[in-house]
Amino acid sequence: MNYKQPFLLSFSLLLCIMTQAQINIGNSLEIEKYKTALLQKDIARKRAIEEYVNTNHVLREYYDTKGNFVFLHHIDEVGNPVYYKSHSNVGLATTIHTNKLWNGGGLGLDLQGQGMEVSASRARLGIWEPGPAMTAHKDFEGRATTRDLPVFSVTNGDAEHATHCTGTMVGAGLIADTRGMANKAKIDCYEIQTTEELEMLTAAAEGMLISNHSYGPSYDATKTVQGMYNGECATYDSILYLNKYYLPLFAIGNERDDANAITYDVASGGGIAKNVLGVGAVEIIAGGYTGPASVIMTDFSNYGPADDSRIKPDFVAPGKDIYSATSTNDTAHTAKSGTSMSTPGAAGSLFLLQQHFKNKKTVFMKSATLKALAIHTCEEAGPAAGPDAKFGWGLLNIEKAINVIDNASAAHILEETSLANSSTYNKLVHTNGGAFKATICWTDLPAVPTPANIKDDRTAKLVNDLDLRIIDSATNTSIATLPWKLDALNAAGNATQGDNTVDNVEQISLANLPAGTYYIRVTHKGTLAANQEFALMVTGLVNSTGGTSEINKFESNPQFKVYPNPSKGDVNIELGATFEVLDLTIRDITGKLISVKQYKNVDRIHQLVDGKKGLYFIDMKSNTGKKSQIKLVKE
Repeated sequence: MNYKQPFLLSFSLLLCIMTQAQINIGNSLEIEKYKTALLQKDIARKRAIEEYVNTNHVLREYYDTKGNFVFLHHIDEVGNPVYYKSHSNVGLATTIHTNKLWNGGGLGLDLQGQGMEVSASRARLGIWEPGPAMTAHKDFEGRATTRDLPVFSVTNGDAEHATHCTGTMVGAGLIADTRGMANKAKIDCYEIQTTEELEMLTAAAEGMLISNHSYGPSYDATKTVQGMYNGECATYDSILYLNKYYLPLFAIGNERDDANAITYDVASGGGIAKNVLGVGAVEIIAGGYTGPASVIMTDFSNYGPADDSRIKPDFVAPGKDIYSATSTNDTAHTAKSGTSMSTPGAAGSLFLLQQHFKNKKTVFMKSATLKALAIHTCEEAGPAAGPDAKFGWGLLNIEKAINVIDNASAAHILEETSLANSSTYNKLVHTNGGAFKATICWTDLPAVPTPANIKDDRTAKLVNDLDLRIIDSATNTSIATLPWKLDALNAAGNATQGDNTVDNVEQISLANLPAGTYYIRVTHKGTLAANQEFALMVTGLVNSTGGTSEINKFESNPQFKVYPNPSKGDVNIELGATFEVLDLTIRDITGKLISVKQYKNVDRIHQLVDGKKGLYFIDMKSNTGKKSQIKLVKE
């Protein structure tokens, strides 16, 4: 039966219109308009499901032969039913080094998600599941709140799955092996058979930072849903574009061991969206990471890439034999395996990164910044350098990410900035030679969804296409190494380096970049209708005294200018604002103090740099707390 659902078609059209209009970022009016659209979509979805079930006399929900809870999620625009299913802690924590962040974990921290809620009635951590979690479980009683219907019962949806995932995220650890990643955090629990998209939009607007989604479409033998950027993906991208601090994590699925499944291009569901994180599952590494060969893929975790060759999954985490809470009774625990288990482990761990960043910087990272940080600090996995369609960017490493936030080496950049239409972003950096890596990430506009009847659409879903390049400052030419990319037509092949026109993450990595001074340059293709915010992360730079990981920088003002650079020693600095007090310090590459000055009521500076040719660091600090470091090349 070819049951049509006209509203879903019109909703896809709405997404196209929103894309063309560039969605007004952060505009509460736009969020309210989008809430109305999502509510209408949900009403139509429920009506279509009811009519389809009654007309075709099919089950609305059931358990498959593997024990997975399967339910009818929606009817696509060509009338096909789309079924979703659940993708059915200490070993997890030690493999990705989350345990290092805990009290007594060796880093001198006490990160457990405590005090991170928006208010007494609203958490910053959430979970959506095919059933209600047992919020009365002793592992998280008093910290988990049911936000919608249905109420918990052992037979209502997949309550066991929901309880297990919740425990992996926030379990107190009644049994030592069951401790969750953020074991003192509060969490809001939702059931996805209601209005999950509207709920996500509302929760994000109210301050939610991280959410877990361990479900996705049931395997389709026709393979139209595998790798597809559908209307659900476009909706998630819209939600994140409107809420720049919100980052959902989606399980990439467990169908690779199905008898009729193909090896690659199996990943599907929300994890295919551009702005989210899709998570695969590997085995626990009992002895700790020793190299790529120590990361063992499970026999069930789905492989990417997305149909348009985007890198999916984004990364992997342990998801086999994960011991956590279950709903048999309020003290019960069990072991489960699946990307459903790796994803909440990653979600709870990333929540601790936000907690630490807030403790250090007084603000949260935008989701693109957190995503760049997680991807950049992944451990290499797979047979060759770079990402692949099995492991994504590699194995999540939370300790490495913490070290970057702490600026332990003072040899990296972690910043948030933006690119205006027809403009170029340049960042001058210096390296003494050796391993070098640069990553950019941005929250892209939603793309036009692929129609349900189109298989393996290779059309790029990138709307704003930024380009990362490394420029030799002496010759003003790009180095030969370009960003990593995959090829959906050769999914099993290794990543290559070239012009990436599909991913909203670009990374250039080199085993040995020659010593010298370089520009990190970001440009764009086509036309940007509005400024495109992006995050930049760089490691492998020369040690400096001030570091460069401040988010609150002079450079955040588009009027800030430094010229000429390189210079003969004369440099002009336009601050873009007037500061009552400004302290300026100049050091050479060895750290030797060259000059210390204080300026008052200043908006621009003309500075002479004494000394021989080479690299100098100009550090500035204002009375308002703004900091910056300029790397000046003296010719």
